[in-house]
Amino acid sequence: MDRDLTLLVSHDNTVEEIKLAAGDHIASSTFEVDLNEGSVTRYPLDAYVARFGVQLLDEKSSLRLPARVTLWEGVLGYHLHATNQSGPEPDDIQLTTTVTRSGAFSLFALCAYGAMLVLGCCALAIGVLTFTDVRRPEATLIGALAAITFALPVLRNALPGSPPLGVTADMWVFLWTELAAVLALALLVFKWAKAGPSP
Repeated sequence: MDRDLTLLVSHDNTVEEIKLAAGDHIASSTFEVDLNEGSVTRYPLDAYVARFGVQLLDEKSSLRLPARVTLWEGVLGYHLHATNQSGPEPDDIQLTTTVTRSGAFSLFALCAYGAMLVLGCCALAIGVLTFTDVRRPEATLIGALAAITFALPVLRNALPGSPPLGVTADMWVFLWTELAAVLALALLVFKWAKAGPSP
């Protein structure tokens, strides 16, 4: 650069000023931009919006200069889509970036929740069929149901992105499947204890 410049980066309610001296190497800067219009409770289909503006000023005259912003849309596990909106001045840049989880990421999480549902239904089928005397109570099934009961939280915690407990998918899938597995285990143990021979 042949002159001193000032770069103004605005995001949310904050404006950050970066001085660019003539002839100096341009150093990198890191900004934390808030993600709005979204909530993690919609995991794994959650989406967010980040907005920020860029202004480039001549240090001496404070005149606005044209600027160009290059955005690399590459964050592992996420898809970024940026749109440029016209600012109050022709040379101002107003970027709106939509952040969504990648298709593979969302598909894996949905498949994991589907697996939880299948495990819960299988556990409930074993417990109900044994309790209603359709199948014979076997001690080996107790271990299988106990394994399902403790495998469900492990599978839940292994989800990509590690969402906090209590997202909407937990309320619709994980908590009910865990309850079904525990209920099936209780039914099986009760029937096994009742049907077993006396010592």
